[in-house]
Amino acid sequence: MSTKIKVEKGQNLMDISVQETGRLENIFLIAQANNRSITDDLEAGMTLDIPEGLLENKKVKNYYIKKKIK
Repeated sequence: MSTKIKVEKGQNLMDISVQETGRLENIFLIAQANNRSITDDLEAGMTLDIPEGLLENKKVKNYYIKKKIK
């Protein structure tokens, strides 16, 4: 199972990878799970799947949550 997230205006896969997992390296797995290239433009409001089991950096992820960074 995966987590579904809604893309905010101006976000790209790099933003989402760091925001959702705290790790830039996950950009490739997130792109693959959504049949996208890491350089694709994303539209605000579209839904992306964040696959289960990705390695996380809790410190970075919690920073994004605490500061409400999107």
